[in-house]
Parts: sequence; C-alpha cells; structure tokens
Amino acid sequence: MRKPATHILMAGILACLPGQGFAASIGDRLALVPAADNPPVDVPATAMPGDTLVRSLVMYTDRTAVIGAQLVAIGPYVQALPDGYKLVTRQVQDKAEALTGLKTRKYFCTGTDNAAYTPVVETEPTGQKKSRNDVTFCFADEDSDGSVDHAFAVNRKHPELLKAAPITPFPVQELKLSPKLDPNEARLIYKRLTPDDRNILLYVRQFKGKQEYISSYFKVWQGEDGPEQKQDAKINLKYDGSFPFELPEIIGYRITIDSLDPKTGAISYRYKQAEGTTYFQSVFNGSNPGMIFIFYH
Repeated sequence: MRKPATHILMAGILACLPGQGFAASIGDRLALVPAADNPPVDVPATAMPGDTLVRSLVMYTDRTAVIGAQLVAIGPYVQALPDGYKLVTRQVQDKAEALTGLKTRKYFCTGTDNAAYTPVVETEPTGQKKSRNDVTFCFADEDSDGSVDHAFAVNRKHPELLKAAPITPFPVQELKLSPKLDPNEARLIYKRLTPDDRNILLYVRQFKGKQEYISSYFKVWQGEDGPEQKQDAKINLKYDGSFPFELPEIIGYRITIDSLDPKTGAISYRYKQAEGTTYFQSVFNGSNPGMIFIFYH
C-alpha cells in the first residue's frame, strides 16, 4: 500500500532523502579541512610505511546556530534550544509547500548529533510530562530577515503538526563550517613500498574516532563545475627510479616524493594543496551512501 504524503515528508525530513520531499544537497555535504598538525606545505617531510602523509578534519557545512536560549512549543511538544544549538539545514523541493504551507525552500531542523541536544518534552492529556526522541522540530525564515518565524513538528503521532505555524521570531546564524560531534577525518596513508616492482601503495581512508571506514572508491570534483573523476581508495603508483616523483592529485593534495630508501621504505616527500574547492564523495560496495565532502583551502 502506498504511504501517505505526510509519511513521505517525515522520512524526507528525518533522513534528508532525495526525491521524498527533500534534496540531499545541503545535508550530505561535509568539508575536509587540513589538520593543523599536517607537515608544513611544500616543506620536506619523511614517512615510513604505515604513516599518514596528510589528514583532513571532517566538518559540517549545513549547520545553523540558534542565537540566545529559546523555548518553543508546538502542540503538546516543547523543545528547549540552548544558545548556540546547531540546527541542521534542509533544502526542500517545491512539493513540501503543500504539506507545511511554507514558501521558503530552506528549513532548519533539530537533530540528535548535537552536543547541546535535549529531547522534546511531551505533555500528555493526564498532565504527565514525557521525553520524546522521535519528534523533530523544524523552523523557517519566511521573510528572510535572519530570524526564524515559523515552526512545525515531525512525528507520526501528530501529522497535523506538519502544517507550520507562526512563532515568536528568534535569530539564527548559518555556519560555513562546524565541527562534527564525533572525531572524524580523512587520511592519505603511505601503506607500502615494493622496490623490486618499483611500486608505491597508498590508501585513502576515513576515520571516526578509532573506527576505520574502507570505501570502494571516491567521486571527486575539482570546483563546483569541475568534471566528475574517480579516485580509487587503494592507489598503486609505479615509479621509474628518477626523482623528484610527482604523484597525481589525491583528494585535494599534490604529493611529490623527493627520495626513497628501498631497504627501509622511508620516503622524503612534500605536498601542496590544489587550488579551489575539491568535492569528495565516498562510495561503499558499489553503492553511494550520500556522503559528500568538500575540501576547503
């Protein structure tokens, strides 16, 4: 049986799925920011097999900060928003207007991946209060003055609350970059040297804390209008024995190997950062999980 449109919109808000009321262009973009402890740009450094050559921190690009502590009520639900709470920016499709009544195509929604997250409190008919983790509050700035002035709630129990209602306006600030709640980074790793084959093996890996994520490959775009390129997660490079040896650009880094020791595997290398912005999308097992990264310089 076909799901009601309200249920489709709920799924779209909570999961930001393309084609279900919401587009994933904002919610899925993350930024790769060069780590402060990377070697200095274009200065010789040394590495042994297993070492990370360069790494980048993963940052959100879709967060909007609440200015001043707020308390918002929608129906039986109340959401406390501490000063600095980071809402998730959602870009919506035209059909969302029929459900929310909002003309704006940008919503700012609560999320659990937030250091300041507090659950919604529901007041039941008996007067008893209960915490709810299955309710999402979304806000909108209908007059584009920098303050949100409408809100709606997403919850299957009360689909009528999808229709946005005016609220006392409060200011918000869209953030260009915002740290992820959990440590998250991408690393370019020098894995192995095989001197008999004159082969250098590199890995591109994502890490969340100590957890390593192995992608099948990556899609890379240099600049917003750049052509899509495929970047393997496992990179085998042949060298002819002459140095310096310049590697192809990898996730926004241009590596040059100045020398290597075939006995120990030690290499001397330098790097530069590519000009402009590099878009970076992970692909796992042939499927695209919708994680898009942006490399900022």
